[in-house]
Amino acid sequence: MLLHRLYIREFLMLLVIVVIGLSVVTNMYDSMDKLGDFKPFDPEASQLLMYWLFTLPRYVLYLLPMGILASGMFVIGHASRNRELVAYMAAGGRIKRLLRPFLVIGALLSLFAFFMGEIVVPASSEKVAEVEESIISRKKISSRRIDGVTWLRADDGSIVRIKLYVPGKDFFKDFSVFTTDEERLTRIITASKARFLPESGDWVLSDVRDYYPATGEMNFLETLRWSQLGSPGVRSGKMKKPYEMNLFELRDYARRLRETGFVNLRLIVEMHSKLSYPLINLIVMVLGISFAAKRNMGGLFAATFSLLFTLVYWFGYTILLTMGFAGIVPPLLAVWIMPVAFGFISAWLFYQVPE
Repeated sequence: MLLHRLYIREFLMLLVIVVIGLSVVTNMYDSMDKLGDFKPFDPEASQLLMYWLFTLPRYVLYLLPMGILASGMFVIGHASRNRELVAYMAAGGRIKRLLRPFLVIGALLSLFAFFMGEIVVPASSEKVAEVEESIISRKKISSRRIDGVTWLRADDGSIVRIKLYVPGKDFFKDFSVFTTDEERLTRIITASKARFLPESGDWVLSDVRDYYPATGEMNFLETLRWSQLGSPGVRSGKMKKPYEMNLFELRDYARRLRETGFVNLRLIVEMHSKLSYPLINLIVMVLGISFAAKRNMGGLFAATFSLLFTLVYWFGYTILLTMGFAGIVPPLLAVWIMPVAFGFISAWLFYQVPE
């Protein structure tokens, strides 16, 4: 149908402009803070450009719902304000039939968001880590991540192995240090957990075994301060954050933490949010076009309403996620309350669209 194609083309063009524009501006603003961290390493302009490009997909994923809502409300609201919908109904058309292709597009955009969160954002995050490594390698700080285990080289040449980072707890599990001379291991330090103290620049290792292979000497210590690694912040890209992992990586990471005695609610909530978050794209599509068709609204009001709706949704969604992280609200409820509630609102508004 010609009218369908016209509205859909207008919607998609506006969506691309809004989402890409907002993503570029937001990414540029946030990247300015990162320049302070990179400045001591004297990065090249090409490295900063690559860092900016590889962080862009994350912003596209986050800003897609706002773009969908604004674009849908503008296109349908504009048509309603110009009496195009009235003319369509006078010719025997049905508004819900006209809006149905937008529901399909909303579902496809939700699948696109899931694809972004599962494949594109994790892959681009790995590229970001590589760029960060290329920048800090000027100071001869090396690191590598193999099978979920991070290997680092300390300032004194020691090899450091970190098996797990516990999100939300700010400490590392299974921390080991291997010191060598030109021929052999001279010292092995193993700790059940380690925490970095930014005020002193030291690492505090807990439940420590300090072993000297040459003599067989073994010392057991409750804590040990160690200062040869420096801040973990410069290597933050090496410890994947939950949003940088896909569902399978989150599941495996949660399993590994559980095997060490931790049931990390943050990871469980993050796993469920990987499924619930993409649905907001379909929800805002239905709500936007239904509200615009029913209330004859578009233009500036559509943009204002989209911003307010997004802020309300994210305010509630963020609070519930935080409560889920803390164990105040069960993970399933924390993740699904807002999508289900706003989904019902959207469905009700679509049902109320006049024929």
